[in-house]
Amino acid sequence: HRRFLSDFYSGRFPGSFADGLLFQENPLTGDARISGTAAALCGIERARRTGDSAALDAGVRRLVLLHAVAYSYGGIPLLYMGDELGLPDDHTYLDDPAARDDNRWVHRPWMDWGAAGRRHDPATVEGRVWRALAGLAEARASSPALRGGGVTSPLWTDSAAVLAYLRRHPRSLGFLALVNVADEARSVDAGVLDDAGLSAHPRVVASSDGLSLDRRGDRLHLPGLGFVWLSDE
Repeated sequence: HRRFLSDFYSGRFPGSFADGLLFQENPLTGDARISGTAAALCGIERARRTGDSAALDAGVRRLVLLHAVAYSYGGIPLLYMGDELGLPDDHTYLDDPAARDDNRWVHRPWMDWGAAGRRHDPATVEGRVWRALAGLAEARASSPALRGGGVTSPLWTDSAAVLAYLRRHPRSLGFLALVNVADEARSVDAGVLDDAGLSAHPRVVASSDGLSLDRRGDRLHLPGLGFVWLSDE
């Protein structure tokens, strides 16, 4: 398992989308840490380099999906500088004798102010990522269930690819997050709403694909690499 993760996120595993670097690798166990920006590990950097528009879209969705979990599961979300713009790895550390032996500098880039200037253009990667993460921050700030002092509980779903968790706070109603980590669309039994103590048609607080819940009969549908936050508040 450790070796697979190391190979996958360093790009050595066939089909991997990641461009990470191994750090503190143990050749006996395969255990290793991974260096790389979120954009590199989520596939954005490679997709931009190869010009693969479908892979680029998947990479952006993957990055936003991971932050959607960090913003809603509990605690204080951590946003590394540059992640809000989808900045790639910075290999200029190799030119610095004082830094070249520590590849963690690859995800400590110099600030790219040109990229920052593109954050308001929705046609750019920077604009897409900035807008999505800003939307998550706004939705989090407006959700009482996500305040400090709440409790998060995972919930069972009938899809191995869909993570579900309930967030409760003494001063709020329930909050349910559904997260599809598969590249393809998945669905779950709508009974998860009952398990979370929500109504049959809760309010969509935030979503990867517009403020609507795709419910068809007794199934809730999620697009590939998609998420939805639900609440009765």
